[in-house]
Amino acid sequence: MLIPDPFTPAAITAGIITNLASTIVLHCVQGLEDTLVGRLLKKAKLIEPNFDERLREILIKTLELFFKEHPEYELTGIEIFFCDPIVAQQIGNYILDGQLPKQDQINQKIDQYLGTDGITRALIHKRGLVPDRIIPEFFKCYRQVLRRQLSIPQMAIMLEVIEQTKTIVAELQSSEERITSFISKSLGGTKLPEHKVIHVDRPKDYLPFLHNPLFQPRPGEFEKLEALLFDRKDHAPTRLGLVGMLGMGGIGKTQLAVELAYRYKDRFPDGIFWVTATGKNLYDWQHHLAELAGRINYLPPNDEITHPENELRRASYLCRYFASHRGTLLILDNIEEPSLIFSALPILAGGELSCTILYTSRRTQELPNVVTYDVKLLPEKVALQLLLKDIRPKLLSSVLAGSKSAEAKSARDLCKKVGYLPLGLIHLRGYLAQDKRVTLIRLAQVLEERGAIELTKDRYLDAVPLFATFWLSWEKVKDEAARDLFQLAAYFPEASPIPLWILGLAVGLGETNDIFEPLGKTRLLLQEVSLLEELSDDQVRLHPLIREFSRSLTIEDSDRGEKMLEEAARKIVIEFQDLNRLEQRAQHVGYWQCLEQIRAARVYLELLDSKKAVYLKLLEHWMDLESHILGSVEWSPDILPGLFYQQLYNRAVEESQPFFESKKAPAQWIKLLAPVGAEDHALIRVLAHGMRNEVLASKQKNERYVPLTCRRDDGKRGRKQRKEQRISDLVWQKVWSMGYWV
Repeated sequence: MLIPDPFTPAAITAGIITNLASTIVLHCVQGLEDTLVGRLLKKAKLIEPNFDERLREILIKTLELFFKEHPEYELTGIEIFFCDPIVAQQIGNYILDGQLPKQDQINQKIDQYLGTDGITRALIHKRGLVPDRIIPEFFKCYRQVLRRQLSIPQMAIMLEVIEQTKTIVAELQSSEERITSFISKSLGGTKLPEHKVIHVDRPKDYLPFLHNPLFQPRPGEFEKLEALLFDRKDHAPTRLGLVGMLGMGGIGKTQLAVELAYRYKDRFPDGIFWVTATGKNLYDWQHHLAELAGRINYLPPNDEITHPENELRRASYLCRYFASHRGTLLILDNIEEPSLIFSALPILAGGELSCTILYTSRRTQELPNVVTYDVKLLPEKVALQLLLKDIRPKLLSSVLAGSKSAEAKSARDLCKKVGYLPLGLIHLRGYLAQDKRVTLIRLAQVLEERGAIELTKDRYLDAVPLFATFWLSWEKVKDEAARDLFQLAAYFPEASPIPLWILGLAVGLGETNDIFEPLGKTRLLLQEVSLLEELSDDQVRLHPLIREFSRSLTIEDSDRGEKMLEEAARKIVIEFQDLNRLEQRAQHVGYWQCLEQIRAARVYLELLDSKKAVYLKLLEHWMDLESHILGSVEWSPDILPGLFYQQLYNRAVEESQPFFESKKAPAQWIKLLAPVGAEDHALIRVLAHGMRNEVLASKQKNERYVPLTCRRDDGKRGRKQRKEQRISDLVWQKVWSMGYWV
């Protein structure tokens, strides 16, 4: 039997499309009632015996539209791809349950049916095919088909599942009245907008980098980028495609993007948003975008950080804003996989993005419909200005005038030795600024001696000229705490914003970042030698090449490095072991922000590969469990002193984990002496989200009060709960009589 060539043109007839649709339906409607669509249709009494046929008709129309709009995909390999059970299941999970496709499985099937060899890749490029766009384009067609049939109730619900999963989940978890109202509204015949924007006000801009007064543009640089980004007639942002700024490490791509954003800020009325886009799959980008949503406080309705899909919901909600606001500039910095622009973003947004996208990358991969701008090396004149301006003005004037002196020659040689790269020149400039007596002849001599040191050549071949300049800066750092902070910062993900408070805890410098405190002084010291970049919101950043240099220092002195990592993990855990300090933190930043900080610290310990991360994971879990009580303002320490201490301490006892170390316990609290083994529902009342809570007080002997909780309900459920409450009162009285009140 001959296996057809995957690039053989396939006549996609009506019969083939029907077979493809039937295959997808066969694999995706099993267990319909367990899906979001199934539960909603059942609740609305809209499940029909012929639902399979209706779904098949939708998919037939979707496939017809897909192959009509994308004839380049009429190939045997694409046909077989859609017939694959795993692909069909992924499609089904999305259209019936709102679950994002697993990109790794999709990519595996694309490679399986289209091939991975060089000839195949050449054919793909020649035909203008973008494999990563197959599924997103299919879902785009699926939405168009549904929107044409919104008069049919089932279609409105199915469209809502893929566009507002968060809303549906909230409604499913709520009361009968709310879900009935929701379904009635969905079936009211009103067309749903392509992208729902719930916030009235736009999110605040996020551009973490400060304006750099030392920035030296290349001749004509901004004019060229302006021509790529804007329509010159009205100066409004025009989606002329994507703009990618490409170039080697240290050449200044990120700084160019920063300066461009500041220069044209007024032209983007819907905001400018900066995302570190490292990572090689959808889930990495989902994490970065969810972090951005948290930073700018642009969160979906009923945002719940303890929900397992919270990250997906935040990322999707923010991406819908990008999709529906044309006057937005999205900057994706340090992209490792540019193809994710075509796959991850549309999937998260539920459609194509209409905003302007600017990205930076070391990869020179060519992508269809992408306009690229190659960031060039600095011309010698610009490089000399960056090196000498304001710190050696007389020498700069003589060099530019063509001086042949030894100092002028050394200045030119220094620029050449670091490859005319801005990152290297900034380091040399910092050295000259610190010591006015150092001549350029001497600096060139020292740089020549350090040039023999070649670090991380295997990964960054283009960075070798810079490592000698890093060594010059590193040798200026004598303070041990500053050295530790610099090396510990390198364990955060590449190019990501680094919260200074975590580094402060890890090194023992505290969390206050100003010039009067140890942490602030250390930050300034590292900034002065250009090893650290200051960002907004008490964050810093390591350039990817400097980060690699820092990691190499730890590897080179492995004994010291291991002790440093172990000590950092110990200091971070100690901070959260003290229940009194933990309660003070929760009062200062808020319970939910405190929980976020614990998570951030736990993630950092995992990056350090520390076994102590398990302790913070336990604490995070306990904080999650107690959030229904401690996360409410009604349970503030002013009303119930000692409750925070009591609940978390007893959680640790229940799980036989002696985690907490506190010097001072509250004056009055209920202490668990040994694990119970199970939670008595008469003692513990976990209130569902959205219910109205009330705090009651039961007066006992000696003027002491015990908190009780209940939910008012005049129905059968309410009578049952009031009965449970009376039982709870008796249990509390028993607790008091046994003397467990400490």
